[in-house]
Amino acid sequence: MSILKGISSEIDVKCVARVRGDCGTVTDVPFVATFRTLKNSERLEFRKEAGRRMRETPEDWDHAEFVRRNLVGWKEFPTTTGEPLEFCPDNVEMVLEAIEYCDALYAGFLEVVNGAAKGKN
Repeated sequence: MSILKGISSEIDVKCVARVRGDCGTVTDVPFVATFRTLKNSERLEFRKEAGRRMRETPEDWDHAEFVRRNLVGWKEFPTTTGEPLEFCPDNVEMVLEAIEYCDALYAGFLEVVNGAAKGKN
């Protein structure tokens, strides 16, 4: 927790998984992901690491790796049963195996990195 006004250790980001279905249909599945807030030095380090890895070994770039490091929770995560999905290590791995959800979470993480995410926590 920061003593600076408006700064918190976590930030909520609205995410939307675009789930593909039969015959080209797409269903938007909204949920809220909670990420730890990055310090400026961490943000700069991510950008440096991302640039280096994309130049040297782009085939090893793994969105899930960065989500795992920074995701601390989620809310309103829908399931087929209508019950919200519990945030736990097994469910995080299950979600990250689904490309659409992994992409949505990574996009949310990039909002945190780029300063586009604004939250009240």
